[in-house]
Amino acid sequence: MNSIQYWALKEMMKSNVKKDEEEHLKEEVRISTIVGSHDNIVYLKEFVENKDRYYLVLEYLSGGELFDRIVEADGGHFTEKDASRIMQQVMSALNYLHGKKIAHRDLKPENFLLVDNSPVKQARIKIADFGFACSAEGPNSLQGLCGSPGYVAPEVLKEKDGYGLPVDMWSMGVILYILLTGIPPFNGESDEDSLALTVRGHYEKSVFHLEDLSEPAKDLVTKMLTYNPAKRLTADEAFKHPWLRGSATDNLLNVQENLRSWRARMRFKKAIIATVATTR
Repeated sequence: MNSIQYWALKEMMKSNVKKDEEEHLKEEVRISTIVGSHDNIVYLKEFVENKDRYYLVLEYLSGGELFDRIVEADGGHFTEKDASRIMQQVMSALNYLHGKKIAHRDLKPENFLLVDNSPVKQARIKIADFGFACSAEGPNSLQGLCGSPGYVAPEVLKEKDGYGLPVDMWSMGVILYILLTGIPPFNGESDEDSLALTVRGHYEKSVFHLEDLSEPAKDLVTKMLTYNPAKRLTADEAFKHPWLRGSATDNLLNVQENLRSWRARMRFKKAIIATVATTR
């Protein structure tokens, strides 16, 4: 007996889509077509338009955002090995994208989605949202300010000599840092503060609780957050790193409570911003 497969439908009225948004949408579809199918990337099945609307038919994922699921996990147990298993999946996807010379340019926790409601330790994870993705033919071939505060690479913010695929490795390094500590490395009181911390490239290594982390874990995150993009670890090198190949330990990480506090602060800040915007 064949099982039923569900798809998500994204519908947009053309009258509500600005010219630059239309260009971004069609570039996103072009990139998604090049990407095709991968176990850890959200699949775009079809793009359709008529005289009034655009329709995107996407793989349906019911598991929610990765960090929310980590916070909600029963038992409070989250180990280096659990973090490694998550990184194996997303690095597999990023290595695949970079092999096709595609830069995502907006990697952040909100774009890591779970396929279903399986326990987070067993769940399959997929990278979503290719709205800023583009082809990167050379090390400095990309221009334009994009990405999210706290995750965007410093070379993007400098807007000097262009940038390339290494910007994704910086963002993934930030995400790994959070997976290991529950604390963002470039988390300021405001977006402006976060961006300023990123441009300086200095993050607080003491919050790592170094005694709780294996040397391979510290080595990987340090090499992913290398300030010079030319010296930063590539996706292929990271995917082959010993920490992702079995050396992660079973040591418990103090992640859930830290994540819970940080996520609560972020939601509160967004709520305040939304309230201010609606009262103007």
